[in-house]
Amino acid sequence: MACLNFPLCVLNECEENEMATNQDLTTRLDKLEERVANHITFFWGATALGFACMGALALLVYNTRSTVVQVAKAQANVPAQIVASLLSNPATTPSEAQANLAAAASVLKSTKVGKTKPDSVKLEAISDKLLDVQKQYPEMPQVWATTGAFINYKSEALLKNASQISETASPRPCTRAIGFQDGGGMTFTGCIISLEAAAGMMINVTFNGKPGRFIFKNCVVEYSGGALPDGPIIFENSVFRFSVNIVPTRRGTQTMLSIAKADNLNMITIPSA
Repeated sequence: MACLNFPLCVLNECEENEMATNQDLTTRLDKLEERVANHITFFWGATALGFACMGALALLVYNTRSTVVQVAKAQANVPAQIVASLLSNPATTPSEAQANLAAAASVLKSTKVGKTKPDSVKLEAISDKLLDVQKQYPEMPQVWATTGAFINYKSEALLKNASQISETASPRPCTRAIGFQDGGGMTFTGCIISLEAAAGMMINVTFNGKPGRFIFKNCVVEYSGGALPDGPIIFENSVFRFSVNIVPTRRGTQTMLSIAKADNLNMITIPSA
């Protein structure tokens, strides 16, 4: 039986097909490399755009937060600005002065100090205006009622832990200790105490012939305008709750003026009378 052998392709045709196939692969490879390069370019472009968007978003958040803080600060300063404006109103008669003082006291009493505190500069403006009114009308009870309301507001605004002191201070009887160092005196710690009550505990008591000092640490200190001791009075990190509806004693006036003008309420020292 004869076998017929047919070549699959003629040599020349096979070579041409092979060459065509290699060319096609090369073209495809070039296209693939081009696509990969395009994808890489797109990836880096998208990444850069993403970082740009993140930066813009972070800037927006920062600006928004800054704006919120500024708005909160402005709102916290409003009551102090209103009070300073009321005390700056020219009063040609005592009745007009009383009306201005009553309005200022009402604002101070009704304002609750929040997390955002008023600027100390705004509080200084109130203190300066009060000093002028005190000099003009020292015998007017409304002057000292407003001064007491300002002292209360100021202690809440400037003491960082004012709310904590108010919450933890225990009612009377107060924890107290009598010491004989540095001239001797009495120290009250972490309690609610009135200045008049403290003074009554050491009537006619002297240390080496001199009136003893009174120290109040982390206390809620009350005062209504009564008699105070002649010795030094020291307030350390204490909150004030003054309710003065009369003209205080000379020593009381001295104490209230010193507290109202104090820059640092963490430590206030009232010198001896």
